[in-house]
Amino acid sequence: MLGIILPVIDSIDYFLLTNPIAPVVMVTVALVALHYHPCEEKWNDARADTTIIVAVVNGIYISSWIMCQAGEDVLTPTPQEIRWPALNAIPVMFIRELIGTSIMVIVHLVVRALMLRLLSVILGRKVDRKGPKEIIVEFPYKYVSYLFVGVSALACIPIFPLLGI
Repeated sequence: MLGIILPVIDSIDYFLLTNPIAPVVMVTVALVALHYHPCEEKWNDARADTTIIVAVVNGIYISSWIMCQAGEDVLTPTPQEIRWPALNAIPVMFIRELIGTSIMVIVHLVVRALMLRLLSVILGRKVDRKGPKEIIVEFPYKYVSYLFVGVSALACIPIFPLLGI
């Protein structure tokens, strides 16, 4: 599989970051792939983990696409030099980590609650996380909530310079 994808990965990346329909293509391909993998009809941990990983990656790509559409240069590779942080940078790193993680947790909790309410309205019955694990409930609420976690992971990066960290 790697031998097939590797030669065209730059073209795929360019398409996913610059094409106006890229988010629709990404979400469609992800939903179709998740529908067929794994192929069991019941909800299980493998399906949950796969959904979370694919949703976060979709969110990161959609966020990168939004930044590219807004004029950010996300296509130019960054320098790959690894430097040890200075001692005075370590507290700033922890503050950024704390703020970024807090934003992602809040986004996840809010979107999850909204999705469970929306699914309750759509299905016409009370839906909660403690009920039976049904694909019709678990799949959309996990996918959408973690998609937004992925978007927030990259979307909150530009606020750090504004906060002076």
